[in-house]
Amino acid sequence: MKTPKEQGTKSPQKPLRNMRKRCPHCHKALEGPGRRHPSGLNSKYTFEGFREDPINQFARNAAGNIPSYPQGKLFNPLVVYGESNTGKTHLLHAVGNLVMVQHPEAQVLYVSAESF
Repeated sequence: MKTPKEQGTKSPQKPLRNMRKRCPHCHKALEGPGRRHPSGLNSKYTFEGFREDPINQFARNAAGNIPSYPQGKLFNPLVVYGESNTGKTHLLHAVGNLVMVQHPEAQVLYVSAESF
């Protein structure tokens, strides 16, 4: 019996197990067992997925302008304070993700209060 190479056909490809996953926004390699982004951001949290309510509308509008001013000239720092489940974490991750897309040279690092 001839091998696939001898027959002139390609052998079926095996899946690459150690292939590094990449961030869909900035294409940086994701690291660790949970495949975290080196910046600490969750790429699933974007402005498109943010549920805007009257309670978080002001924070959403302020945060949405930050990527337009990457040198921190508009809000430096931006303090987001509010009740549970109002979208604070989602909003901060969305800002970081958008800054990385619009300004690939920028250095972004997300640090939670627990790990600070």
